[in-house]
Amino acid sequence: MLDTNIILIGPMAAGKTTQKDLLAEALAIPAVELDRLRWDYYAEIGYDKDRARQISRENGFDALLVYWKPFEVHAVQRILQDYPSGYVIGFGAGHSVYNDPAQFVRCRRHSRPIPT
Repeated sequence: MLDTNIILIGPMAAGKTTQKDLLAEALAIPAVELDRLRWDYYAEIGYDKDRARQISRENGFDALLVYWKPFEVHAVQRILQDYPSGYVIGFGAGHSVYNDPAQFVRCRRHSRPIPT
C-alpha cells in the first residue's frame, strides 16, 4: 500500500479519469474521483444550487467560477482527509487552479509533498 496518494490534475478532457483507472488497476489500489464526490462536499459548507444558477444567469460563467472556488477548496481539503493515503485521486479540472493566493495556500497545506 502507498503511504501517499497519486493525484492527477489537468484540464478538462485531458484523460485524468482514464489514467486514474489505469493506474489504480496496474497498482492494485483504489481510485477516487473528486468530481463524483464534490457536490456532497460542497453541501457541507452551504453550496446553493439556486444561487449558483442565478449567478450564472445574471453574471455569466466567469462569475459562477468565482462562486465555486471556496467550495472547490473545501472539496480538496475533504477528499484528502477522507482518503489520506493509498489512493489514485482524480481532481476535476477546477480543483487544481487557484488565482487567489490564499485559496492556493489552503489547498497546498492539505497535500503532502512528493517523496524524493
